[in-house]
Amino acid sequence: MKIVHVINRFLPNIGGAELYVYRLSKKLIERGYENCVVTTTSTKFRGIEGAKLPRSEIIDGIKVLRAPAYLSGPSLVLSPLIHQLVREVDDADIYNVHGLLSNISIEAVYEIKGRLKKPVVLTTHDIKVAENLTIYMPLWKLYIRTLGYYLVKESDTIVCQNPEDASYIIKTLKIPPTKVHVLPCGVDTEFFNPLRVTEEEKESFIQKMGIDCKKVVLFVGRLEARKRIDLLLLAMKLVVKRRTDAILLIVGPDQGILSQLVALSKKLGLDKHVKFCGKLTDQELRITYAISDVSVSLSAQEAFGLTLIESMAMERPVVSHRWKGIQYVVVDGVNGFLVNPFDYKDLAKKVLHLLENDSYRVSLGRKAREYVLNNFSLDVMVDRIIHVYNSVLRR
Repeated sequence: MKIVHVINRFLPNIGGAELYVYRLSKKLIERGYENCVVTTTSTKFRGIEGAKLPRSEIIDGIKVLRAPAYLSGPSLVLSPLIHQLVREVDDADIYNVHGLLSNISIEAVYEIKGRLKKPVVLTTHDIKVAENLTIYMPLWKLYIRTLGYYLVKESDTIVCQNPEDASYIIKTLKIPPTKVHVLPCGVDTEFFNPLRVTEEEKESFIQKMGIDCKKVVLFVGRLEARKRIDLLLLAMKLVVKRRTDAILLIVGPDQGILSQLVALSKKLGLDKHVKFCGKLTDQELRITYAISDVSVSLSAQEAFGLTLIESMAMERPVVSHRWKGIQYVVVDGVNGFLVNPFDYKDLAKKVLHLLENDSYRVSLGRKAREYVLNNFSLDVMVDRIIHVYNSVLRR
């Protein structure tokens, strides 16, 4: 079977959807499937603006074809030649198109279904605009009922990453439930394994980063408004009132708000309790999870919460809010804690509870990894998506 993935951006751009396609593609190739990624040269909104990406290359065994991008927004990527690129891989058995809120998906599905007459699996990823971007809500509603409806209607199967998104598509767009599948993301539990990190690596990284606090709270994600890192800083202000030995590590590339966050951190008197680490390698990220005590998130837009299950795979409990895909990852009181949406005060209380109860925190961490192994491992995810591909091809 040959699978072609279509996505508006791909590595070296880093985001949840990009990593999903990358990790899925690697696993498919390992299992003997032919795999290709069709994307664009866009580098906007991913921390590598201005980088010149080749039109064709091999990334870790994955064939990547890129159409030129002339204008880019968070979801909009103007790439008139994407049609031509899709036609160049017309020997695929099935096409996996990524992103409900993507014009590249619309153009690809039009080409694949209209001209190539081939089957399409649509993986939705985020289906709603962030709650802090309410100005775009009327436009989003119009899009969902027009172009979004076209996408889900024309696709043979819809893959959502959480039950809430699946329910919305079924009820709002009147899509038959048999056409919609809930397939969560998966992580490489062999790589994200606490046993893979040595004490020497931890000590070396702590010295390199200049971390001198005993308790480490961690956030991993792009530095952009929808991640609501400002609320995490407000929570940290409450945490350090009682735990002066705590530090918040913020890991991820800047998307234009770093200076604002630094200014807020100084205003809150958190200079010694917040460290902006920038973008890390995968190996450095694994070590960062290993030296942390708890991971946190109050993001306003998450279809799933990939970094949270990475943390859980590393036996670190998480504190987040009952928000979209996140509430299906964290089992409150079992592998972490959930608070009400955007409630940074309650988040601070839960973080303090974990920081001050070592044995309980370790117990939750072990249960977190076990939960990921049973539900969100990369192998489980790949098994499920291959089953979907085969089901579509048998029709």
